[in-house]
Amino acid sequence: MSEKNSIKKDFLFELGLVILIGATLSFLVSSVAYGVDIKIHNSFLDEYLQNELFPIPPGYYFLLWSVDLLFHYKYPFLVASLIVISIFIYLKYKITSIYFKKNLGVDTRLALIFSIGLFFFGPIVVPSIDGDFWYFGKFTPTIWHNSTVIAVLPFCILLYFKCLDWWKSKSSGDLVQMFVLGLVILLIKPSFLFCLLPILPVFTYVKLKYSKELWWSITFSIVFLLGIFIEKHLIYSWDPLLLRDYQAEFRPKVIIAPFQIFLHYSSQPVWDLGSSFLLVFYFMLVFGKKASRSLPVVFAFVLLFVAMLIYLIFAETGYRELHANFYWQIPITYYLVLLAMLSWVWNAYGNFHWKSNWKPTGFFLLFFMHFAFGLAYWGRIFLEKMIS
Repeated sequence: MSEKNSIKKDFLFELGLVILIGATLSFLVSSVAYGVDIKIHNSFLDEYLQNELFPIPPGYYFLLWSVDLLFHYKYPFLVASLIVISIFIYLKYKITSIYFKKNLGVDTRLALIFSIGLFFFGPIVVPSIDGDFWYFGKFTPTIWHNSTVIAVLPFCILLYFKCLDWWKSKSSGDLVQMFVLGLVILLIKPSFLFCLLPILPVFTYVKLKYSKELWWSITFSIVFLLGIFIEKHLIYSWDPLLLRDYQAEFRPKVIIAPFQIFLHYSSQPVWDLGSSFLLVFYFMLVFGKKASRSLPVVFAFVLLFVAMLIYLIFAETGYRELHANFYWQIPITYYLVLLAMLSWVWNAYGNFHWKSNWKPTGFFLLFFMHFAFGLAYWGRIFLEKMIS
């Protein structure tokens, strides 16, 4: 196939993917009655602007407002949100595809297969066990309905890669890019930083011992931890609409409440954990000893572990009690774990014979099983008009 035809096919495929993304988001907004945060965030921004205020953190909302100035139709921020979120979902796919091509040395077709597998990846579902709850109570890297998580995820992937690059290069250029990406994440949704900040200095010390990089990693964590505390103050204590609309007992606070939110949404916690992380458990059991020598794998797994700890330990009170706002770092870090696992298995067993090596065969069979259930969840959005 000529390079020109290959580029044309890639373009047509990606155009079709963008159309699919746009159609899915349009259906969610127009036809799914409950739980679509895209609509909630649009109304949220509209209410704040009517009161001459702006939501905190402002990054996603400022972008939404800016795009709406150019593409306003009928309802506030409707078209803008569809455009913005479609772009960020596409960026997640594109970053993933480029990574597989460059770092695994795979051809375009295999990069596409892996990238689409991650694009739809979802938890295992048994309807007789899970009933209507294919998402609630489970853990997934694939989110269709929450606009701020979708918007921040590409930047989190890039920051993960940039940390790995910086540990190798020790270059000021990589460090500057880390600060820029950290700022973008802080201004959109800081959930990923909750996991990264406590472990970045630890990994830097393990990798580089006492060095100027260690002090830069500590500086990075302190700077963005301060940023998070400033945002926390603005959201929980300063927000004029919060103070106006809610009495003190209904205003949210962060509390330690182990398993409170998880057990609220999960009626079968053991099954939900197992069905969500089946591929992860297989990888740990079969490849764990060898893979533990890989920095990208260990880094991603520790990020996911911290993300889970945060969700399982902390909760909010007041009107945000059941919003599960400490959940959102999990889809991000889970996606990074999948990237790291796929990369490690392919690099270790890329030329394996399917019939003679059961370890990678089992891994990819489970990977595509997760993909099939994620695809089924996507189809269920249209068939049953629900995201639960």
